Amino acid sequence: MNLIEVLGTVASIVVAVSLTMKNIRWLRWVNLVGASLFSIYGYLIQAWPVFGLNAFIVVINTYYLLQLASTRDRFSLLEVPVEDSEPGSSTLLARFLETFGPDLARFQPNFPRKLPGDARVFFVLREVLPISLFVCRADGQGNQEILVDYAIPAWRDYQNARFVYQEGLRSQIWSGTGTFRAKALVPAHAKYLKRMGFTPIANQPETWQWTLDRR
Repeated sequence: MNLIEVLGTVASIVVAVSLTMKNIRWLRWVNLVGASLFSIYGYLIQAWPVFGLNAFIVVINTYYLLQLASTRDRFSLLEVPVEDSEPGSSTLLARFLETFGPDLARFQPNFPRKLPGDARVFFVLREVLPISLFVCRADGQGNQEILVDYAIPAWRDYQNARFVYQEGLRSQIWSGTGTFRAKALVPAHAKYLKRMGFTPIANQPETWQWTLDRR
């Protein structure tokens, strides 16, 4: 296999990978790379339809990525009653947990299947769409225990989490120290907490904490 054939094979793999992505931003970025490689491949073998089509795809992906970069989504927190989580009920919260519970369990296998009555439950709204769920409760020691912190696959781009920790929680009134704690039982969740500014507690490697700056 010569270098041109290798290029065509790599381009095919990159495009195929892009089509498996649920996040639209990442899909367009990876597809842009694949289409760029295919354009070069088509040019090198003088397959002008291949070159032209993929060059057009590059332009389209670039246009929409620029639009995404220049558009600031509007975020807000919507608090809902914990009673709405009752299994089998027709509330949005119950439906959300039923639909995304299996995926949530991949990252937080210890999340409570029945939310405790003293929990505070928030949907993160992005352009008025409920795309994340944040649930916490006081642990009796002046801290807030995070029971659920989850974004649906199509909107898992960290912008939701940044809103929660940089703006959303500051809009709420918290008792105690303003310290939030979460347990990370899988590497992916630990990586997420680290990225959000959490630090592991000494002698408790699975427990991470983050302190709300209320200034």
